[in-house]
Amino acid sequence: MPFNVRYPGECDGQSGYGVTKLDCLVDKIVHMQFKRIRNAPPLDLIERQNAKEIELARDKAKLAQDQLRQKQEKYETLRAETVKVSQGKSRLNVDLLKSLVVETEEAVKLLSEQVRTAQEEIQKRIASAEIVRQEYVQLIGWADMYDNCTFEAKKMIIAGFAKAIHVFRDLYLAEETQIEEVV
Repeated sequence: MPFNVRYPGECDGQSGYGVTKLDCLVDKIVHMQFKRIRNAPPLDLIERQNAKEIELARDKAKLAQDQLRQKQEKYETLRAETVKVSQGKSRLNVDLLKSLVVETEEAVKLLSEQVRTAQEEIQKRIASAEIVRQEYVQLIGWADMYDNCTFEAKKMIIAGFAKAIHVFRDLYLAEETQIEEVV
């Protein structure tokens, strides 16, 4: 039931739209969107951008791993020094050495977490890149077949990339009506 019928006087817009008119408008909008998709960067450009993002994530992971390795080496050196202190062969103060060991242990834990997070980021970027590639290929396929398919197939294609279609009054497209697709 239209809004104007349920709430008289609260809506000054048209209370009904012809299906043929709406179908024509939706078709125009879909053609505009597919034109944008066809003019979008080609797949190899998208893949190069994804490769850059993956490489950046790998560089961050390598840096974190290098820092972790250095802290682990420092920790092992401090542990060896602890043995020398207990044997009386070191000049270091026991309390200073203990604080250095604790500080280094905390740094190792923090860097281990950063390495784990960086590895997860790499995996997420790789998965995301594959999803983007598949979606791009799918959209290009839909764009190529849209003009030559049945009305039912067109509806299925539209349902694949539009969550909703909203109809408004007094906007620039097709007399008094515009269709806004929400992607």
